[in-house]
Amino acid sequence: WVAEAFLLAISDVIDDHLLKQNNCETISDHVAKCHLLKKNNSETVLNELLVMIMKTGLLCSRKAPTERMDIKEVVAWLKTIRRKASPLEE
Repeated sequence: WVAEAFLLAISDVIDDHLLKQNNCETISDHVAKCHLLKKNNSETVLNELLVMIMKTGLLCSRKAPTERMDIKEVVAWLKTIRRKASPLEE
């Protein structure tokens, strides 16, 4: 059901508790600060990041090992996700 739902209803797939950081700042607030975006744009960025993370998990958990992502691809993809979620460099 995750594979079918994650693009249309990512918030139904992700646990609400995972969307909070230790200091109770939401991840969307963090994304907004990092990317200096307005709140509504940060929701779009957050949604894109969550979709990328879920897609990676789905590709890594395929039944047939030959269908799974190569670990080098996974590392490169996760680095891309981290760069998108990180603060802009000055």
